[in-house]
Amino acid sequence: MNHITTTAQTDALVFAWLLIIGIPVLIILAVLGRTRRVAALLAVVGGVGLQTFHSFEHLIQGYFWARDPLAPGYMSPIAKKAATGLESIAAHTFGISGRSTLGMELLHLVGNTLFFIGIIALVIGAGFAVKKPAAVAAMAFEGIHLVEHAALTATTIAGYPAWGSSTLYGNLTGSQLSTHRIMWHLVMNVAALALTLYALSTSRGYGRTARWVSAGTLLAAGLLPVLAANRYGIPMSGYGTTIQLFDPSTFTALIANPIPITALIVLMGASAAKSRPTADAKGDAKSISENTNQS
Repeated sequence: MNHITTTAQTDALVFAWLLIIGIPVLIILAVLGRTRRVAALLAVVGGVGLQTFHSFEHLIQGYFWARDPLAPGYMSPIAKKAATGLESIAAHTFGISGRSTLGMELLHLVGNTLFFIGIIALVIGAGFAVKKPAAVAAMAFEGIHLVEHAALTATTIAGYPAWGSSTLYGNLTGSQLSTHRIMWHLVMNVAALALTLYALSTSRGYGRTARWVSAGTLLAAGLLPVLAANRYGIPMSGYGTTIQLFDPSTFTALIANPIPITALIVLMGASAAKSRPTADAKGDAKSISENTNQS
């Protein structure tokens, strides 16, 4: 992945500070959004808008990877500047320097924090009550995704290689590590955005068909990073043989990430919803009962 310098130009610092300042701003909007629809809407739009841009960034990165799987991971000029600004702030404000990829890790941590706050606003915000059943799954997914980035950033700051599910807990190196990270983050960000957009588009949560399609798609997509790293990485840079696809670290990385946990939540949530009447159904039943009593 790209190493970011600690020396930042003014525009890079502006991008970085805008992202940092965005965190308390979105938190305030999310809190106010419990009673004020406009505040909730602004928080949701801010978080989802940023995630949409971020997902396109990863799609473009995936495109460049497809052209040359052995090349370093692509970062757009805007992402590079924001990462450079964040690394410069870490160096000059907090004395943290000399960490390879720190700017990239900080950029993802801040970006995913903003998106997570936006989803919280969707779950608790006034005017979004009917979106909550599906939004809870998106919140769980992005919450686990955020924990992953917190672990990657913390280990990088501590001076160790970034450690997490996306790096197979330090068991990959070279092009296989780069391939696995590129595919892992592409899948996770697109899935997080898709889950949130689904929540915004429905007021009924997950029906039977949506439940199985969503869970199946998530689980299938979750295999892509491991398979791509095994197929396209330089031999012996991580996976010595195909049999290593089945070692404990690989299994742990496949299980301890947002995809299988969210798939389980979707399946369990849909089952629970099926066993109890919806609010609309209760309201209809109450209305029928009152009309019957009046007649």
